[in-house]
Amino acid sequence: MKSVGMGGMVSCHPGILQKDGTYNNARAYTIKELLLLTGLPDEYKIPDFALNNDSLIRDVIGECVCPGIEYKIMQNLPRE
Repeated sequence: MKSVGMGGMVSCHPGILQKDGTYNNARAYTIKELLLLTGLPDEYKIPDFALNNDSLIRDVIGECVCPGIEYKIMQNLPRE
């Protein structure tokens, strides 16, 4: 959630790794990057009503459960 800014550096792209081990050009993830990080397909279509509301899109993505992680959890539940 609240991935639009750099606060806390939790939801930010670290930038480019430099030879000295530091990073430069840190930035907030784009909406496209956030969608891909959740495991949604590259061709995922954002509903038309939300297209002009980046804050809403970022909040909804921030609340989602990543399908890939959910799948791995389900694979490891006991089956009795």
